[in-house]
Amino acid sequence: MCAQAWNDGVAGVVDRDVVEVFRFSNRSFDDEVGRLVSGDIPLFALGMFIITLFVSLTLGPPTSLHRSRVLLGVMAIANVLLAVGAGFGISALAGVRFPVIAALLPLILLGVQVDSVIIFVDNLNAEPPTDPLEERVGKAVSRAGPAVLVTALTTVTAFATSVSTVMPAVAMFASFAAISFALAFAVANTFFLALLVLDEQRLQAGRISFAPCLRAPGAHTTDAAPPVVALPAADVRVAAAPPPRRSRSNKPEDVKDPNRTQRLIRTYYAPTILSLPVAALIVLAFVTVAALSASVFSRVELGLPIEDVLPDVSYLRDALTFHKRFFGGQTAFAQVVMRGENFEREATRDAYRRARRSIVDLPFVTHVAPDWLTRYEFWRAMKGHSSEEGHFLDGLHDFLGEIGNTVFQDDVVCDRESSCKHPSDVRYFVIYPSGSGAQIEQLALRAQIERELRAEGFDSAFVFEEGFLTAESDEAAVYLTWTNLVYALVAIFGIMLIFNPLPIAFWITVCVALIDVDLVGAIWAVGLKLNSITYVNLVMAVGLSVDYCVHIAHTFNDAHNGALADAAPGQIVHAKDSAAYALVTMGASVIKGGVTTVLGVLVIAFASSVVFRTFFAMISFTVLLGLLHGIVLLPILLAYVTVLPPWCCAKRAHAGGEASAKPSGLGRPVPESV
Repeated sequence: MCAQAWNDGVAGVVDRDVVEVFRFSNRSFDDEVGRLVSGDIPLFALGMFIITLFVSLTLGPPTSLHRSRVLLGVMAIANVLLAVGAGFGISALAGVRFPVIAALLPLILLGVQVDSVIIFVDNLNAEPPTDPLEERVGKAVSRAGPAVLVTALTTVTAFATSVSTVMPAVAMFASFAAISFALAFAVANTFFLALLVLDEQRLQAGRISFAPCLRAPGAHTTDAAPPVVALPAADVRVAAAPPPRRSRSNKPEDVKDPNRTQRLIRTYYAPTILSLPVAALIVLAFVTVAALSASVFSRVELGLPIEDVLPDVSYLRDALTFHKRFFGGQTAFAQVVMRGENFEREATRDAYRRARRSIVDLPFVTHVAPDWLTRYEFWRAMKGHSSEEGHFLDGLHDFLGEIGNTVFQDDVVCDRESSCKHPSDVRYFVIYPSGSGAQIEQLALRAQIERELRAEGFDSAFVFEEGFLTAESDEAAVYLTWTNLVYALVAIFGIMLIFNPLPIAFWITVCVALIDVDLVGAIWAVGLKLNSITYVNLVMAVGLSVDYCVHIAHTFNDAHNGALADAAPGQIVHAKDSAAYALVTMGASVIKGGVTTVLGVLVIAFASSVVFRTFFAMISFTVLLGLLHGIVLLPILLAYVTVLPPWCCAKRAHAGGEASAKPSGLGRPVPESV
């Protein structure tokens, strides 16, 4: 608080018409970062409102009083907020500190978890409304549940791989995210499903979506029990017999009652991208983009300029700009620390002097602060102390205690009770400009200073400056990024193998890997730098982008296996039909899920810091690339390259299979006519 009071006091007493003041301190950075988060809270609240409005209007027809699902959309948002609150509470209880970037987690989680809400509702709407509610909900959850479980596992796993990273802020954010996403899955499969059942009961009763106590005028209700029809005794046995089993279909034309988006996908989109010439060109285009993205990785700049973590309008920005313009950058005070040296020896003192002169002569060094040894030698000469070997440090205790020399007490680590005859560590300060503001540049300057120290035999000496903390994190970003991405991809491949055949698991993992490679190209294309912020987003992209692929692949696998199991002897089941079927039945839901994620982070594009806007750019690229790989590349790979057991693109059913009949929807039997 003293630093802030000093800043405010100076700014208040200076006449700005006469003198222009530029000020900053270490405390100032903390205050400005705190102001950044608190200032953008209304923006984050607006983002939540936009998602709430979008979800409420898309879960059901917005123009219908009873068929819309406005209240369910609002409760879906409450579902996510419950998970976020619980995640933050558990993380705090575990001692995880709150990093600045964790303020974005509610928006990210909101945009991602709404996908599960949309998938559940769309699968429930696909069920015949005349079936019992318990049966409809059971079928919807059985179809959507495995894919939702897999996406939750992969997302949590992607974050969990970064919990042990050496970057504390990244590790803390990953901890918050992993716990919150795990809780969001649990809440969605309990709290939200209960709300979905209640809302479906409200819909069947014809009640208004946003006022469930009131019945909508003219609404058709389906909650009345069906009339009991007495059958003749001769028909009892026939009526009690189960209906004949119908074969399941993987053909997109058999989707019952498609909506407008599904009709467009079935009529135009799926036939176009799955035609062999177009499919070949698409695969070639994706491979080319990935190769180009990989080739520019070495050209991506490293570092996190200190200005990027400040608000766009900040007095610190003015101060930093002034320093760059007139002084070459903010002044850095680096500590030269020598450990375990014996300064009783004349040879050590001579090496110390030579190293100090060499450092002064470095072109980037503007000043070397007075050091304890030079002052102590002058003090000894003034006091007339003997220069006898072995007694050089006899007066060090008295020297450090005199007025004017107490400033060196922190520069000499020794036992004051034993007269400081054996100092263990000593230091002095080197001053130089920090350059452009990218703190990673200071590491090269540190290396030059340490080379001069090594040349004089000070092998245990080191140079430290607070900016090195961020700089070393940025320098390690390359290694940590690829290491964690490999770990995450291996873990995701293992999860995919549990729930999918090997070929499908392989191609899902390949698509996720290509997405991250393409993200590197996007970072270079828009001029972002590889640092702790983009590193977080690259690891997070593994968990976010896999969702779009998993839902398509799961629907493909379910439709293809069902059609194979129920095909008649000699009937051919094509993987291409299954891929088109997956696009028709699940493509619209996947697109809506991607739109909600972008809406969730859209407001971050107007945030008051480069760090937050970087999140918007990275997540938007992740969603775009995830959709492109999920609904463009993956269906082609599933149709032409995926070889399901027994390793062929088309499978003839085994002899003895059931005769085929006209299928309906997702393999449901066509109801018998009365």
